[in-house]
Amino acid sequence: MRVDKKISAARLAADRYKNYSQEIGMSKKIDWRSDGSIGIFLTAKTEFAKIGEEFLMPSEANMLRGNKSDLLNARANMRRSLSNFKKTLESTDPGKITEDQWDTISAAGSTIDQISHQLDMDEAAAASFGARNATANSDEGFRILGKDESFGQSTNANDSRRNHFGNDSPKIGFGEFVKAMALGPQTPDIRAAMEEASIGGGGATVPDYLFTSLIDRMRARTVCIKAGAKTVPLQTLKTSIARLTGDPTAGWRLENAAIAESAASFDRVTFTANSLAVLVKVSRELLEDSVNLNEALTNAFAQSMAISLDKAALVGSGTAPEPRGIWNTTGVNALTAGALTYDLLLDALLAMKNANAADPTAVAMTPAEWRTLQGLKDSTGQPLRPPVALESLPVLSSTNMGANQAIMGDFSQLLIGVRTGLRIELLTERFADSHQYAFIAHLRADVQLAQPAAFVKIQTT
Repeated sequence: MRVDKKISAARLAADRYKNYSQEIGMSKKIDWRSDGSIGIFLTAKTEFAKIGEEFLMPSEANMLRGNKSDLLNARANMRRSLSNFKKTLESTDPGKITEDQWDTISAAGSTIDQISHQLDMDEAAAASFGARNATANSDEGFRILGKDESFGQSTNANDSRRNHFGNDSPKIGFGEFVKAMALGPQTPDIRAAMEEASIGGGGATVPDYLFTSLIDRMRARTVCIKAGAKTVPLQTLKTSIARLTGDPTAGWRLENAAIAESAASFDRVTFTANSLAVLVKVSRELLEDSVNLNEALTNAFAQSMAISLDKAALVGSGTAPEPRGIWNTTGVNALTAGALTYDLLLDALLAMKNANAADPTAVAMTPAEWRTLQGLKDSTGQPLRPPVALESLPVLSSTNMGANQAIMGDFSQLLIGVRTGLRIELLTERFADSHQYAFIAHLRADVQLAQPAAFVKIQTT
């Protein structure tokens, strides 16, 4: 029996199953909610195991309720495993495929339907009760991430329900996903990832497990994150968190005396998901032939977004659509001097202490200012050691800052909001005359300061 190599193995197996089942009346709908179907699912688990694939039982899928990340991963894994199983039947005559094998295809499809159904139910529940749950269970639905925490933890940080599907995403990289948008999926893993993506209108919404890996790589290249800034995963267009603007004052009191009234003052910090986009061009020859394209494409997107996000966080103007950065935020301490010296940095540290801020986590400055500081010498021409108070303070450089600028601060009070979800669009015609593909990535983010007084901006002349 001749098989057209251009037809995917998964589609071929599915067509054979559909046609043959209609001819002999074997088509069956397996209800994953029926206890009577458990034998079929156990058979499917055995059939999958024969080719080294895992089969998710209905009871296992049921344990993932309420956890979007795990459900999406489980569905992607089941689609990939089913694709591989169908591929093993590619060269088999339909009349020789066993009933157990047909049942396995149906059972796998039923499990995928179950997961999709659960995702729809969870989404509907979130829409109906999201606001109430966010108030009652804020620690479960909202998490601020430190610099060493993965963005992927934001969706399952408090979920202890784990099985072998929890972290078993298709083994592909972000760059391979982007390449497949232009050239088509070349492996079962890539095919499963493309099936998981929401594709339409010339673009695709990147699956969560690839999106979070790209965001973590972007964060690793961001100077503000290295300095200690925290990441806030944004679930909606606007997200508000409380900010303490005035500390209450405790007072001594006599027995039976009234307690002096001193209330803390609060306001809110509101994140607005602004659009950050980058266009990356790649020649068709490079896309087809390069052996390290996955790493190169991932780095291209991550680095460009990191630079733009850093600039917004440090010196963003606040003029829409650019977020307002530390330098232009009201309430930030300010110092000016003729030259950058350790004495000037000690003055900045004093300003933070006078504002009752925590110790600084870093000082960021231009490369030229960094060179000036590192080149300070004593009267004998020897390199000048920093004062004890500054010895352990990380000194970071960024080309995103203006001339002769530096910022000292407790960067844990800098919050970078990142909207969950990333969309990639493929442009096939715009640069066709130069035989290039172009990819546009859309990310939505914002920057806010939890405590402006925890920072000091330093301008030298």
